[in-house]
Amino acid sequence: MVALGLVLGVLSGTTAYLVPVERIDPARDRVELHAPAGHVGGAGEAPRPVLEPGPAGVPLVIGEDELRILREAGVSRIHVKQFSMRLWREWWLFGVAALLLLGGALMGRRARRLALEKSAVAGVGASGVPTPALLDEALVVAKRLAEEIDVTPVDDESVLRRLRDGVDDLRERFFEPLEFGRAAVIEQLGMAGYARMMDRFAAAERQFNRAWSAAADDVGDEAVRCLREGVKLLAEARERYVVGGSRD
Repeated sequence: MVALGLVLGVLSGTTAYLVPVERIDPARDRVELHAPAGHVGGAGEAPRPVLEPGPAGVPLVIGEDELRILREAGVSRIHVKQFSMRLWREWWLFGVAALLLLGGALMGRRARRLALEKSAVAGVGASGVPTPALLDEALVVAKRLAEEIDVTPVDDESVLRRLRDGVDDLRERFFEPLEFGRAAVIEQLGMAGYARMMDRFAAAERQFNRAWSAAADDVGDEAVRCLREGVKLLAEARERYVVGGSRD
């Protein structure tokens, strides 16, 4: 659906400024010619345009006389300067392309969400509810990333890129599955325990996002500070997961 939407969108988009001559009404539309239109020429003669755009500052505006010349020369479309929805014949095709892109994106998002929900409950215990293993592994990976960044110059572009890649990995492998698996987490911790854990987890996620943004802006010191704070908050979230579960 996405591929088809892209193809249709590109094809229809190329006609936005190629106006069909039959649609032009000089009484309603001010149409300025942007490129030479049509061509004429007898045998042995070099072809020449039927109409040419005017010089800079003096555009050729299509009127009744110009329309007659274009029709007599068999010109079906001309390249104009201004976009007009009324003159765009393929607008409906572009609308279909937009719907296909939107539908494909929604289907892809739904498929990704289902996959993340499955991954969130992949390591269930005997009770059938998720364990804190996801947070355990996330914390190990986050600490390893912070230790790796701490022993290298943070102004190095390769180090900042490694930090961004590390945060992206945390999001994809741990943060998103945990968020999409919230129903199972609530079942284990209860709503109160879930809220306590998510308070720290959401704060940790914000710090990791800030670390990524700072790294993208080449602000190494801020990126490292946010990364360390994110690890600290993630450890607190992991602790509250256990405490919340035991109390509930």
